[in-house]
Amino acid sequence: MDNEKELMDCLKLLAKSSERDMDELEDLVDEIIEYKIQNENTISQLFDNILSVLLIEDDRKREVFHKLSNYTRKFNIKLADDYDEILEEDLSDDEEY
Repeated sequence: MDNEKELMDCLKLLAKSSERDMDELEDLVDEIIEYKIQNENTISQLFDNILSVLLIEDDRKREVFHKLSNYTRKFNIKLADDYDEILEEDLSDDEEY
């Protein structure tokens, strides 16, 4: 019983950490948009970081991801399309488990 409680406490802590990570990533997306940053490597790294956040609701991940994707689409449609496809694959993989 104690192990189960400890595991649940650990998962709750990880979920809170993931939510903070997503908040920070959303702030970075907002800054990229505000400062009109168009560096492909920077944007790709941010897409990858969003994808790597675990224990976060799919809708929340999609919201932040699509904010960046919609901005990116204005100057690099291929990059935005590629990452949109990766997101859908990632989320569909999660549904299988």
